[in-house]
Amino acid sequence: MKTILWLILMIFSFKVSSQNINSIKNHLQTLHEDGKFNAVVMIMQNDSTVYQDAFGVVDKDSTALLNTQTIFRLGSVSKQFTAVAIMMLEEQGKLSLNDDIKKYFPNAPYEGITIHHLLTHTSGLPDYMRVCEKHFNPKLPWWDYNRLIQEKDTVYKMLFKHSPRLLFPVGKKYKYCNTGYIMLASIIEKAANEDFKVFMKKNIFQPLKMSKTQVYDYHPGDTSSVTNKAIGFWKKNKKEIHEAEHNFMNRINDGAGSIISNLDDLVKWERALSSKSIISDSIKAKAFTGYVHMNGSRYYSYGWVVKTENGTLKFAAHDGKWLGYRSFVMRDLKTKSCIVLLTNDSGVTKISAVTEIHRLFLRKQDHN
Repeated sequence: MKTILWLILMIFSFKVSSQNINSIKNHLQTLHEDGKFNAVVMIMQNDSTVYQDAFGVVDKDSTALLNTQTIFRLGSVSKQFTAVAIMMLEEQGKLSLNDDIKKYFPNAPYEGITIHHLLTHTSGLPDYMRVCEKHFNPKLPWWDYNRLIQEKDTVYKMLFKHSPRLLFPVGKKYKYCNTGYIMLASIIEKAANEDFKVFMKKNIFQPLKMSKTQVYDYHPGDTSSVTNKAIGFWKKNKKEIHEAEHNFMNRINDGAGSIISNLDDLVKWERALSSKSIISDSIKAKAFTGYVHMNGSRYYSYGWVVKTENGTLKFAAHDGKWLGYRSFVMRDLKTKSCIVLLTNDSGVTKISAVTEIHRLFLRKQDHN
């Protein structure tokens, strides 16, 4: 998946033309007809949408087709919203990025971890999902509706009680950690004195008129409370396709992966990041600063992976993966180019659709 993410970044070096777009559309249509692409795609350049399309079905059993208004789970693409919310509260003087987590979790058995460490995946905290799998009704499978964690506090109680050791000394390494981001959601609630869902709606989604975006309030079996929402699925083979919508941790991943949205709303989000908006220049600068080296020319910032080119910050990206959903968001920080791919078919990550888009851009550039 990571390879697919970064290969597409090369796209932004080339000017979009109708010929390019037609080539991309034809390629994605061919992939779709071969059963390899069930997704919606959007490309922006200079704050304008230059291509937007949908391929495939809303769920495994339906003939209803995806459209560019269809709503998807964003998975870890949610983290960039959480990071912005934290920085908004810092600007309001309600928290500091240097705050120790014990200020918000007095019973935490871990020392020296700050909000900055949570944002940058340098806390060393163990994976909360492994803790839940081991200690919350482990005899029931993860897809059983009778096994559902209702509150994040249940997670913290298990985590602090069993106190699995840190994976490394605080601040000494980078290791992707969803635990940190669910804790950030709880920190937002404590600092703002209101529910995470409410805070995100009042301070980000409503001001930006992102009317189809929300922190998803999951209930097992609910397929109707959100209109035009895709249902995730995965393919074991061409004949055996399974719904991939339920997990016993669905209600406790606020901050790390619980936001749902669609292409139109993500256009509004991109414009907020690239121009004057409710998001201050200071927040944007922090969001796209490479704090922690990952590998090669990649660094983790606050909710984004950033990539340098000749020592200069050039690209920002993040992907998401949860159940049957996959999401990809990539930005060129200099040219205001952006590409978004949302899918409810987990198998889409197994093909290099983006690699071929890159090749088509290169070919057309050579011919022009």
